[in-house]
Amino acid sequence: GRRLGLARWLTEPDHPLTARVMTNRIWKHHFGRGIVRTLGNFGTAGASPTHPALLDWMAVEFMRRGWSIKAMHRLMMFSNTYRQSSQLVSDRLAADPDNNLFSRMPLQRMEAEVLRDSILSLADQLDETPFGPPDDVDARKDGLVRSKRASRGWRRSIYVLQRRTQIPTLLESFDFPQMGPNCLERGQSIVSPQALHMLNDALVHQWSGQFTERVCSDSGDDRQAQITRIHLLAFGRPPSDEEQAAAARMLDALTQEWQRELGEQAGIEQQAKHRALANYCHAVINSSAFLFVE
Repeated sequence: GRRLGLARWLTEPDHPLTARVMTNRIWKHHFGRGIVRTLGNFGTAGASPTHPALLDWMAVEFMRRGWSIKAMHRLMMFSNTYRQSSQLVSDRLAADPDNNLFSRMPLQRMEAEVLRDSILSLADQLDETPFGPPDDVDARKDGLVRSKRASRGWRRSIYVLQRRTQIPTLLESFDFPQMGPNCLERGQSIVSPQALHMLNDALVHQWSGQFTERVCSDSGDDRQAQITRIHLLAFGRPPSDEEQAAAARMLDALTQEWQRELGEQAGIEQQAKHRALANYCHAVINSSAFLFVE
């Protein structure tokens, strides 16, 4: 009965912390930091809330909605604060340089699992089969650790086998949380192994090639349609006129390079165009516009 008593005490309507701590964590997930910056410390040694009245209101709303986390996600994501632009505006920047007042939407890099799953989705290789045993990993002699492919592709990162000594390299490079003994808050680093892995890893190149095949299947040989399709899949929006023109120039230059590289062969032009498109798809996956959520 003591565990049940603890659970009942934690979820009493007049309990001062449980609902506030949880809504603060949900807020941090969407906005990059919590209303209380110290997620694991709401005491006197922790940081004071920047918007105490908002935190209190959300805590009451969380309980009123039956402690539904999904309802709180919906509430926050439909808010005007969440739907703000991340562009810097001079007057707001002057009034709120550190964005303590949430005057703009902060740029956030995708979490490790989201990044891996997003690349797999682009490549049309994401197996969305739920539940079941975890997917095993392959620890190679060169130090790389990769999740093994299932029959229908690679499953979501949540279903990858978690061993403390065999974390998939892509996840580890992008700040996968170290559970020793636990992780109160994920770190976020910008280090060279991240870029090197995305540029050179053979599996990332394979997924880029599969992304290319998907674009060709959807858009045929129309260069403009291919560029538009790539942007819609990767960024969730069509390219601007400037981006369309820059992409076309880049593809023309890459095609010429591949024609010189491949030499005089039958059907060389089509092959060069395909390889140029694969290079462009790989560059898109490596771009800040893909890695960061605006």
